Amino acid sequence: MLFFFSLIWSVCCTTDEDGRRKLDAYIREKEGVFPIKDTIYEYYVDFQNFCFSSWDGLLPYGWRYETGCPFFKITVPTVDTVRYEFIVSALLSYGYPVVLTGPVGTGKTSTAQSVLSKLDFDRNTVLNINMSAQTTSQNIQDAIESRLEKRTKGHYAPSGGKQMITFLDDLNMPAKETYGSQPPLELLRQWMDYGFWYDRLKQTRKYVENMHVLAAMGPPGGGRNVITERLLSRFNVINMTFPDESTIARIFGTMLAQHLADFDESVKLVGREITDTTIDLYNNVIVKMLPTPTKIHYLFNLRDISKIFQGLLRSHKDYQNDKPSILKLWIHESFRVFFDRLIDESDREWFMNQMNDQLGRHFELTLHSLCAKKEIPIYADFISPWGVYEEHQDVTILRRYLDIQMEEYNVSPGVIRMDLVLFKDAIEHICRIVRVISQPRGNMLLVGIGGSGRQSLSRVAAYICEYNTFQITVARNYRVPEFKEDLKILYGLSGVEAKATSFLFNDTQITDESFLEIINNMLSSGEVANLYKPDEFEDVKGKLDTAANKANILHTNEAMYEFLISRVRANMHIVLCMSPIGDAFRNRLRQYPALVNCTTIDWFCEWPKEALLEVGNKYIADVNFVQTITGEEVYLELLDTVDKMTVVSTQDRLREGVSLIFATVHNSVAKCSRKMLMEMKRHNYVTPTNYLELVAGYKKMLASKRDEIASQANKLRNGLWKIDDCKEKVTTMSIELEEAQVKVAEFQQQCDEYLVIIVAQRKEADEQQKDVTKTSIKIGEEEVQCKRMADVAQADLDEAMPALEEAIRALDSLSKKDISEMKSYGTPPQKVKMVMEAVNILKGIDPSWESAKRLLGEINFLKDLKEFDRNHVSDKTMKKIAAYTMSEEFVPDKVGMVSLAAKSLCQWVIAIEKYAKVWRYVGPKQAKLDEALASLKEKQLMLAEAQAKLAELNMMLQKLQKEYEEKLAQKEELNRKVSKNKLLFFTSSPLKFIRF
Repeated sequence: MLFFFSLIWSVCCTTDEDGRRKLDAYIREKEGVFPIKDTIYEYYVDFQNFCFSSWDGLLPYGWRYETGCPFFKITVPTVDTVRYEFIVSALLSYGYPVVLTGPVGTGKTSTAQSVLSKLDFDRNTVLNINMSAQTTSQNIQDAIESRLEKRTKGHYAPSGGKQMITFLDDLNMPAKETYGSQPPLELLRQWMDYGFWYDRLKQTRKYVENMHVLAAMGPPGGGRNVITERLLSRFNVINMTFPDESTIARIFGTMLAQHLADFDESVKLVGREITDTTIDLYNNVIVKMLPTPTKIHYLFNLRDISKIFQGLLRSHKDYQNDKPSILKLWIHESFRVFFDRLIDESDREWFMNQMNDQLGRHFELTLHSLCAKKEIPIYADFISPWGVYEEHQDVTILRRYLDIQMEEYNVSPGVIRMDLVLFKDAIEHICRIVRVISQPRGNMLLVGIGGSGRQSLSRVAAYICEYNTFQITVARNYRVPEFKEDLKILYGLSGVEAKATSFLFNDTQITDESFLEIINNMLSSGEVANLYKPDEFEDVKGKLDTAANKANILHTNEAMYEFLISRVRANMHIVLCMSPIGDAFRNRLRQYPALVNCTTIDWFCEWPKEALLEVGNKYIADVNFVQTITGEEVYLELLDTVDKMTVVSTQDRLREGVSLIFATVHNSVAKCSRKMLMEMKRHNYVTPTNYLELVAGYKKMLASKRDEIASQANKLRNGLWKIDDCKEKVTTMSIELEEAQVKVAEFQQQCDEYLVIIVAQRKEADEQQKDVTKTSIKIGEEEVQCKRMADVAQADLDEAMPALEEAIRALDSLSKKDISEMKSYGTPPQKVKMVMEAVNILKGIDPSWESAKRLLGEINFLKDLKEFDRNHVSDKTMKKIAAYTMSEEFVPDKVGMVSLAAKSLCQWVIAIEKYAKVWRYVGPKQAKLDEALASLKEKQLMLAEAQAKLAELNMMLQKLQKEYEEKLAQKEELNRKVSKNKLLFFTSSPLKFIRF
């Protein structure tokens, strides 16, 4: 029995449903130990009874999920979950690598996560890696090494002596390189074969120990690749077949039956049938709605069924208390899951008919009987103060509530004001977004062309849910490092601070395709590989200490990281906004499976005509269609009641008519674009932005044309006014003409008188000019002679000035200390005494040392020496001084050997003597020069008086000339005016006969 059991779950478990049926028949032919009922896959070895027993016997009896448990945590035990978890756990416990394969929705990931969650975390740690088309070998190596620590040289293992189970989801997603290999998988195969890989910097071996691998992958196709046989041979392959309808019915029927236990009996009966109806609807959808290149997102699996039942579990016994009410909720959830991702009218019409058929087949009702005019009901929980998920038949109430929320949003600090028109389609999209992101781990994929309102409605929905909206700001060099820095902020808000946050991400922000690799991992596992450096994560751990203690979380890196990720996934809701235009959208959905599998898709279709009308009316509400051509407003308070009604009615009719034209034009262009696509295979995208530009362009053109017509009307009005004004001017023109002729004669006479006066003044000014010229020449000659005498005297003085200036500089160098030093001599040295006697003689005092000491004690001693009157030294004094200066000892250098201050005074005495000698023969020359300068100055004054008189005459002459020219100009102006008036008079006289 053990052999057959091992054979089944090693060889026979690799096939699909058809293969299992063939193998079941083959083995039963060879051996008859299996029970007749069911297939050989439904039995395990019962060691107590030593027989094959059905897996059904291991299912817990009367299982119920915990009330209040989040929907994503509910796992209904089935035969598939029990047997696959048993097999995988057994293989992992002995270190055998396992790969789970099978179609999307068969529970590969949930089975793996269930197995991993039941591990003993004191001995094991788990690493989740979600792979995509952009995953590289570097990503895999970095992710694994981030959980390892160095044991010995070249050997690495998980911390704490634990075994690490690495779960690789979507194993076959990495894209193949040029030569057909998949580098991440080749790295994994190398480790599985040899137990090491290489350090990428040092090129040394790095042995990874105590690690086991668990993987999951879907069948090739849709972005998934065929992995090599070499790698596949290293795994124990288990193909998970799609559960049969009875298993699906058990899973969802159990949950729904438990939830409806307190409901009305009629609702319970309907609940049992709803499960079968949903399965039937799902089977028809997956057969009909197949993915194509233009409908790549038509990928349906069991997750879609679970989303329908997640909505049904939000029902309330007081609101869904009868058969129609619970069926309407089911209709709504089915439409939200399936209908919202359909992109064309034919698919939507098919789904409407399918829903009608299902209702008729299972409940003997029609879609029209439950939903009048086939208008799908709107459900929301944000209006009810108790958070009840209820139907809202009156869209007006929803619009009023959302308008209030919009006003509150616009006055919130730090937000960009939005002026949205909440037409019915926009309200439905808001409710759809709120429906998803208000649920745990609810993420949205909003698909629509630019300008359809995806981001604006997402912000409103997040505000209604009381979430913060986080959005990155893309700069010129924004790449993965900058993106991760922003994600640290996001994870800090949602994981550390536990703030509910909506992460709004637009495809226009994808500057690097690696962004989607990160987003793919965030959607599937919440993790971003290598987001934190060790020191940064220590800071995060410190901030999480209080919350971790409350949750009884161990303060190890692995436990704290898992705690952070769990808080992030609980508080973060990702809203992706993408455009379906081009190949990028299809390629991204194919390469990153989490974009479809882990989100709810809402396809933004073209705005309906009603929406176009509402938007048009909103944006032209401020346009006055009854404004007059002159630009004047029509003031209603000045009109009668009947006139008021007429004006208002005209305004409304014109506004509605223009809005209708906008909508018609937009729809006609969209229709022609579809026709061009069918006939010419060329796309022309007509977006809501085009419609808004149409309305804005109309308003701008209307204002421009109104200004143009008003300008033309004003020109015509001004022309008529000028004609009337010309009539008045013609009547007064003759009077002005006569008065002008009289003034011309008067000015002519005045001009003649001024001319006589000017001639006389000109003669007098010419004579005065001649006298001034003669005097100027004579004075100029005397100035030259005086300058020559001054130059001679100055040349003589220049001989003595250097010595004098040097003496003055020597005096400047003396300080009070130097003077005090000389004064302190009781009996001065002979040379000092000799110098001071010479100074006393020049100063005219007694040449004794007592007089010298008094002189030295004067405050202004040095100043008096500098200002000494050197031009008036007497001959007697010069003779006395000569007796000193002629002495061989009266030399500054010799004196300086005794006293520096005496040296400076000695230089001063010698310089004064030299200057006085020069002045003896320079003085008479200077006196003669002064006399000549005095005479010259007197003559210059006489010349200045003559020049002033001449200037006065010239000024008077200029004044007379100016007055003459002004009179002459006035006469000429009057002559021109008379001529012009005559011409105007004769040309305008026919206007007297014009009548209006």
